[in-house]
Amino acid sequence: MQIALVLALIIAIAVAVFAIQNAASVVVSVLFWNIETSLVILVLGSALAGALVSALLAGVRWVRLSKELRACRRRIREMEAAEASGPLPPPCSGPRQP
Repeated sequence: MQIALVLALIIAIAVAVFAIQNAASVVVSVLFWNIETSLVILVLGSALAGALVSALLAGVRWVRLSKELRACRRRIREMEAAEASGPLPPPCSGPRQP
């Protein structure tokens, strides 16, 4: 966990240094709009957008895995309760591969 945090910090510093060293004014054309902005804003905005997309995808995966974990824990409780009284319930589907 600490290695990932250190790597993220190094990447953030590298992006910030790159953005500050490239402070020229650029024109960005998006569909019908032409926007003149600083390259610093463009680079930092792009990095932020990428981080938000990554966080969103990680959050979706986290929710899916937590639901799967709850189902498996419920299955374990059912198996422990049914262990002495009779046949076991059908097996859990197990984790899905990404």
